[in-house]
Amino acid sequence: MNRIEKYMLFSLFATMVGCSPKVTSEMQMWDFEPQPTNKVMIFGANDDVPAEAKAIGRVFVDGKGASVRKQYGKMLNLAVKETARKGGNVLVIDTVDVKNNCVKSTVAYVDGMLADSLTLSDRRVRQLLKMKTIRRKPSVQQMNAAQQQAIISGQEEQRQQEMEMLAQASINQDNYVEDDSWESESKPVKVKEIFKVYSLKVAAGPMWTTSKIYYPNGSHESGMRGLGMALSYTMAGDDFWGIGIDAQHIRTKLRQYKTDWDYKMTYVGPCFVAKHDFSESFRLYSTIGLGVSLYKDYEGSEVGFGSRYDLGVEYLLTKHLSVGADFVYLASRFNQSGVTKNTDGSSIGINNLGLMATLRYNL
Repeated sequence: MNRIEKYMLFSLFATMVGCSPKVTSEMQMWDFEPQPTNKVMIFGANDDVPAEAKAIGRVFVDGKGASVRKQYGKMLNLAVKETARKGGNVLVIDTVDVKNNCVKSTVAYVDGMLADSLTLSDRRVRQLLKMKTIRRKPSVQQMNAAQQQAIISGQEEQRQQEMEMLAQASINQDNYVEDDSWESESKPVKVKEIFKVYSLKVAAGPMWTTSKIYYPNGSHESGMRGLGMALSYTMAGDDFWGIGIDAQHIRTKLRQYKTDWDYKMTYVGPCFVAKHDFSESFRLYSTIGLGVSLYKDYEGSEVGFGSRYDLGVEYLLTKHLSVGADFVYLASRFNQSGVTKNTDGSSIGINNLGLMATLRYNL
């Protein structure tokens, strides 16, 4: 490596280090046991901080000139680690200074309380970013000496109990005859949880035939309105994506015929799912899938290929139940379907567009 390459490498390293956020803290209380980082709850501007939480210090994260919004997750991660290292289990974001690219927070401690939904995750970072209002000064009351001593005593008792349990486990281990075959079978296996939310959705609403329906006499028509019903079962995680299966049935009356009959379309196929949480109450869902379509009218029926797309917005009534509306597009292709026979024998496409009301239940 020549001198120029060394200089460029050093400059790149210095730039990377110089632009990395820096965390500092000021503590009013000491002697607390360090906490696990995955137990630190984060409270933003729109959250109600529990009255039991008492301040034990402050944490400052300097973005070092880089935009807060572009590295907010990294800055929160540093603040959470510092909070846990100092013995706190509550991080209250007091000020997000966009102009100076820094975050000022309060380190607090609350005994016997944990909300997993408030700990650091991609979803929690997105929620905190959406909180427009920010606190201008610390809003958590400081812990007094008596409260500090009570927590220290409780942590000391817990540490003694853990030591006694470890000692007893060591005694049990000394009296245990190892069996390699049993040990190999009992080792825990980490299984990655891919899907976390299982949903069942029902939908119904008007559907319009956007393609032309041709008849044996050479005439055609389009724009007929029918009724669509759909059933979807999806599996999606917290990371925006998932898979599922869609089923749809459409029944449309043909205007040209005076008799009381219509054409029916049934679609079934797998799909990919994408979702996005606008807030804690509103969610965007979209699916795209390929499957099989069945066309049927009074002259016959035929199986062909189909593709289905939908885009919908939902409002969460409860943790498990939501209502919304979907735009649905179903495109199907057949050779010769009942009365819709092309004179040149070419295949035909029957497309449907609709607006459907939805009801979803998260299992």
